[in-house]
Amino acid sequence: MDWLMTHRSDSTANAAHPAAMAWDYEGIPTVNPDVDDTAMVIAAFHQVGVERSPETDTAVAEGIRWIMEWQSGSGGWSGYGVYRWSLIGKRALTGIGFIEPPSPCVTAHIVEMLCLEGYGWHPKVRRALSWLLDQQDTDGSWPARWGGRLYGTAQVLFALMEAGLGSEHPAVAAAMEWIYQHQNDDGGWGEDIPSSLDAAPRATGESMVVQTAWCVIAAHTTGVVDDARLDAAVAYLIKHQREDGGWTDEREWMIIIPNNVYAVDDALTNAYALWALALHARHTERGEGR
Repeated sequence: MDWLMTHRSDSTANAAHPAAMAWDYEGIPTVNPDVDDTAMVIAAFHQVGVERSPETDTAVAEGIRWIMEWQSGSGGWSGYGVYRWSLIGKRALTGIGFIEPPSPCVTAHIVEMLCLEGYGWHPKVRRALSWLLDQQDTDGSWPARWGGRLYGTAQVLFALMEAGLGSEHPAVAAAMEWIYQHQNDDGGWGEDIPSSLDAAPRATGESMVVQTAWCVIAAHTTGVVDDARLDAAVAYLIKHQREDGGWTDEREWMIIIPNNVYAVDDALTNAYALWALALHARHTERGEGR
């Protein structure tokens, strides 16, 4: 938490941003904070179970105010929206001058965080929830800006559950049915990036660790648990763990610029894999569904 507090970005250096100290993906820090990472940091502060200092409380309040200002007229949020501009010659992503529309994955992170912080009643959150439900496709999945359909669907499910919709809600039930329908024979899930960006068969491809982890986490978060399927998924994760304890995904799964730049991030793969295994271990210890 102390490290995160010393790595906020000053948006006032970019005249197109609303003024705030917030967080960015690059962590340099830069002049390029974004609402997605800011929401995830605040959610982490909430969930870690450590008493927050007055300085951290102030930073959280400032981050929430800043995020609220970014909401689009439709009700959703984008990571880099109308306030973003290109800073040629600056570091890392600050030199990429793209504008993106609101996306379910970013909106989901913000809704989840705001509900954790007690803002579930807020009109902006209620409007965002309505927008998320409207964005669900007829097959039960959601698209995503920073990952494929498996990513978008899992992230929205986390937000819907935190907002109190419950596993019996039609949107949640349809999404979990879609997830289970796309599990591979080896127990994992996989999605090639091109299939997430067009009308090609979705959530198809060779299994990957991070995508499998998203689906396991979604199942345990929603409580829509098929023990046999999840046991197979966990076996896949364990089988693909390296001798040093970590995981590596060989294919790119993160979308930086659609149809142009993609990436893989072992740190995120490791974090999601551990999260999935921890949730499944707790479920197994409780003996639910056994």
